[in-house]
Amino acid sequence: MVCPACGLANDPSSTTCARCNTALISTIAGQASVAPHVPTQAYRAPPQPRTFPKVWWIAGLAVGVILLSVTGIGVLLYAQGDDADGGTGGQAGNASPATEPTGSTPTATAVPTAPTEEPGGSAQDQAAALDGVLDASVLSRRKLNQSIDKVLRCTQLSLAVSDMRAAGDERRAQLSTVDSVAIDQLPSGERLRSTLHTALDNALQADEAYLDWAEPTRGNGCGDTAARRAAFERGEAASNRAGAAKTDFLKLWNPIAADLGLPVRTRQDI
Repeated sequence: MVCPACGLANDPSSTTCARCNTALISTIAGQASVAPHVPTQAYRAPPQPRTFPKVWWIAGLAVGVILLSVTGIGVLLYAQGDDADGGTGGQAGNASPATEPTGSTPTATAVPTAPTEEPGGSAQDQAAALDGVLDASVLSRRKLNQSIDKVLRCTQLSLAVSDMRAAGDERRAQLSTVDSVAIDQLPSGERLRSTLHTALDNALQADEAYLDWAEPTRGNGCGDTAARRAAFERGEAASNRAGAAKTDFLKLWNPIAADLGLPVRTRQDI
């Protein structure tokens, strides 16, 4: 039997609806009868899920997109603010900006400058450097003369040749110093350099010539040969040229040395 209230199909023998307990009408022996009504709690259909129109979903999605865009712009502006403050990063929100007292002006920091000096030092320093070269030249000259004496006596020939080579190396070093030393504070500085260079260069030529004279003696004894005599003569000639240049140098040097308290020299002292 169909319930007149909720439309449920019930068993024909039921007097009330199985769903809502509404009294059912039944026919017995061709007569209609109405089952006694039993008051029951009014039937309520179960709640259905609430739906929203499609337009509301679209509106909500649009709002979400706007919120995400605003948030992204805010993050970007925050990052740009950090760069402008010198890259303080996460500390930018915690540190307070430094301010100067009202009315104050920034104080400029003085940059220290190196004291100016003469390019090559004082005249005393330059003369002392040149005097040191003269002392070294005396030692080289002494070494050469001792080696010549050994060869003339035909003794310690290997040592004599070795010392002659060493004297030549020392002369080259002395020439290099003379060419580079500062003498701009000395009177006639460049003429001093030129005459001393000439003297030492001729002394080096003498060293090399005497070495050519001495070397053959190690293998062939101390026999006199034309080649040895020629080498010895070249040595003597270069030595004489060196002496003349030393005289020119000393004419300029000795007055300067005397004024600055340095030794006054002769040709034998160079």
